Amino acid sequence: MNFIDDHCFKMSAALAYYTIFSIGPLLLIVIWTLGFFYGEHLEGSSAKEEVMQEMSEMFGSQISGLIQTALENLSLATDSKVGIIIGLGTLVFTSTTVFVEIQDSINIIWGIKPKPKKNWLKFILNRLTSLSMILGLGFLLIASLLINSIILVLMNYFNQIIPGISNQMLDNINSGLTFVIITLIFGFIFKFLPDAKVRKRDIIGGALFTSILFMIGRYGISIYLQQNATASAFGAAGAIILLLLWVYYSAAILYYGAEFTKEHSKVFGNGIIPTSYAVKINLSEIATQEDSNKKAED
Repeated sequence: MNFIDDHCFKMSAALAYYTIFSIGPLLLIVIWTLGFFYGEHLEGSSAKEEVMQEMSEMFGSQISGLIQTALENLSLATDSKVGIIIGLGTLVFTSTTVFVEIQDSINIIWGIKPKPKKNWLKFILNRLTSLSMILGLGFLLIASLLINSIILVLMNYFNQIIPGISNQMLDNINSGLTFVIITLIFGFIFKFLPDAKVRKRDIIGGALFTSILFMIGRYGISIYLQQNATASAFGAAGAIILLLLWVYYSAAILYYGAEFTKEHSKVFGNGIIPTSYAVKINLSEIATQEDSNKKAED
């Protein structure tokens, strides 16, 4: 795999930078979606509280606190209709930036790019696709909450029959549910974001591989962040540094999974095929006159 040659570490750093500006608007749209379809209040708590609980379990208390502050400071309150339209447009544009960056990076890894003559159309399509991905995250969170509610009811029933068994079973089921949701997210990313056609079998294989790496890496990153003194060294900015580190390592795992998917499609399928509005990139080294002279002298 060409993980180093494709500059995946550099692209991971770029994604971490974009995330700082996009995570607030992104989560705000997810919360709106969750509240619209599931209701403003979920089992005694608000949609925002449910999302922040998920963020706390995934990122930890320091990072989730930073995200919550960003959400509280993000407001669309305005006196004019024009201001509302501009605010909504800015919100959508900012929130979709992360997914557009992921799309561009996977395109580079898979060796494809959009056709130059259709850049303006591709720009609009990219933003709509990214917005759809954000709404999809909201739907996955809704499904997760619904399944968790059903599981809690069943566990309470089984706990009356076999006391003490529900907690361990609930933890195992939640871990399995988390793995399934993460696999679906990676599958959607590999399927819909890049400008390529890939077989479902290759996407499933790549998504499963990436999810396994992500689950393992998540615990490794959590341990590293707990033992690392980065947060205390940077004071108030420590939470931002932790978020950058978390997204950086997670992005590296995602791009490594994209490399695996590319190689999997080459070995077991027809490789990566660009869509009708994209082209394949072929890189070749061109010898200069100086190189030719050196070879002649040798």
